[in-house]
Amino acid sequence: MLEPDKLTSYLSGLSNDQIRDMLAKLDRTNQGHSMFRGVAHDLSNASQALSMGAPAVQAGDIEAEKWLSMTHWVDEKMNRAAAVARDFGTLGADEEHPVSVHEVVSTVFDWQQLQRAQPVGNIQCQMAPHMRPVRASDRRLRQILLALIANSKESIEDQQEAKILLEANPTDGGVTIAVEDSGSGIDPDIRAKVFDPFFTTKEPELHVGLGLTVAHASAESWGGSLTIDEPKGGGTRAELLLPYWSNQPSTA
Repeated sequence: MLEPDKLTSYLSGLSNDQIRDMLAKLDRTNQGHSMFRGVAHDLSNASQALSMGAPAVQAGDIEAEKWLSMTHWVDEKMNRAAAVARDFGTLGADEEHPVSVHEVVSTVFDWQQLQRAQPVGNIQCQMAPHMRPVRASDRRLRQILLALIANSKESIEDQQEAKILLEANPTDGGVTIAVEDSGSGIDPDIRAKVFDPFFTTKEPELHVGLGLTVAHASAESWGGSLTIDEPKGGGTRAELLLPYWSNQPSTA
């Protein structure tokens, strides 16, 4: 391990891009711990379904149609587990390229079910039907949106009729992706600090305080922006604006 003075010297020699990528990898590792617990739960359920279903098929106690439906369900669980493992288990460079918002948002909406924090509230997803590709990294964009959703889940844990909305809509020159919740909102005294590295109001054992830092820095590196506001009805709205990659035709 580097000594403190050598570590400081090393970090001071890094470019902003290198520091941003380093923080993104650290946040991805921390976020992956929560996701992998969900993956383990998925795989356990799939394994139990197979172990219980196979003897029933052999004994003729389950109809072929029900068994086929079960195998499709198991296949979905296995494929999702493999996709999450590949995504969070790879720490290579997150190069920007044309990204399909529909694909990323749909995947995130599916994957968020694996997150550790699961509130009672209703999580909805709304997307415009046609949006051109945006400038981003699909892997890092998934990481960012999952972090924003995790923040919203934790803010509504104690609410009886809590709501979270994940939405994406085209705007002038790009696409806006927002995560809005009906939680308690952000204290005005800490609003200016939410993008600071390692700032967190949660348990430090579980949170390193890099989610919003990575999201803000990545959005700006792609030519976009990230804002955190309080809607009229209360709660928090995180709004990510990403520019179009180029003047390509709209695709669903």
